[in-house]
Amino acid sequence: GAYYVGKEIFKGNVVTKGPLTTGWINVIEDENDLSGIKENDILVIHELKSEYVHVDIIPIKPSKRLPYNILITMGMSALPMQVPPAYYGPRYSELMIILPPDWKISQKFWRDKKYFWPFSILTKYARYPHANKTFLNCGHTITNGVPPVSFAENTELSSVLIDKPRLFDEEFAYLETKDKKVYFFTLIPIYEEERRFAIQFGSDELFRLFEINNVSQVVDINRKNICKDLNQMLNQIMDSLLKDEEYT
Repeated sequence: GAYYVGKEIFKGNVVTKGPLTTGWINVIEDENDLSGIKENDILVIHELKSEYVHVDIIPIKPSKRLPYNILITMGMSALPMQVPPAYYGPRYSELMIILPPDWKISQKFWRDKKYFWPFSILTKYARYPHANKTFLNCGHTITNGVPPVSFAENTELSSVLIDKPRLFDEEFAYLETKDKKVYFFTLIPIYEEERRFAIQFGSDELFRLFEINNVSQVVDINRKNICKDLNQMLNQIMDSLLKDEEYT
């Protein structure tokens, strides 16, 4: 999608009242003049071309409480996801991705895919359930193409795993408006071997491996591929299961 920082932003009050914000929305009319941004101001990156739903992105700058760059979609929840009958999970959702504090997110870096791919996948995956008449929930995976290709030339990460926002307080899990409850999901970029493992053994086992190996929700383009060494991976799972049995 195409983006700009400008005055024609999403009109509504969900952003300023939502629990994920830390201040007012700052409307910048000149994208080349960002000198007026204050510490707690929040920009809205407005999408120019939309299909199915209009998806803007809110970048949250690092703070003492949340020392990360956080990108959050706004617009995915304009429509409900198409869920199966008797389904009691989330029908409305928004996505986020958590980046290290030194990630280049300013507009001058948007032409560089090494920095811009998190923006691209957020808008693409926010449309995914509406375009495919399906739904997203924790444990689901989405590939970057078929077959999956890496998000950028400097990483082998090529898919995402959907999870709840585990780095934040419970208040960040959802936002209630007058007519709906919107759940936030975090995108965790994963390797192809990890995605195949989740398909074969279940996402819960992949989450277990992430916990054993201290895999954070903060994007690390060079992190260890925990499913590359099959024997080591299976031994870790067995050790973890036996440890659990000791306390049951």
